[in-house]
Amino acid sequence: MNIETINQKILEKPTLEFGSIFSASIELFKKVWVQGFIVVLLTFVTILPFYIMIYIPMLAAGITDPELLRGEEPPTMVIVGMVIFMPVFLFGVMTFGVALNVAFLRICR
Repeated sequence: MNIETINQKILEKPTLEFGSIFSASIELFKKVWVQGFIVVLLTFVTILPFYIMIYIPMLAAGITDPELLRGEEPPTMVIVGMVIFMPVFLFGVMTFGVALNVAFLRICR
C-alpha cells in the first residue's frame, strides 16, 4: 500500500464523533460492570491465600527467633528459598490474573 491509497481510504471513511463513541463506551460499561467486579473479587480471593502462604514462614521465623529479623542479613536458607520460590509464585499469580482478565475481555467483546 502506498500513501495515496491510505489517504484515500481515510478520506472515504465517515468521521468519528466523540459523543457516539463515548455513549457506546458508557453502554458497554453498564452491561459488563458486574462481571468486571466479580473478576476483581475472584482474583483477590484466589490470590490472597498464596500471599498469606509467603508471609506465614516469615512470621513464624520472627516469632520463634526475633533476632533473626533484626539482623543485618537474613540467613542464607531464607535467601535461597525466596530466590527459588518467588519467581515461580509470581509467575503463577500473574498467569492466573491475566487469564481472568482475558476472560473478562472476552465477555466485553
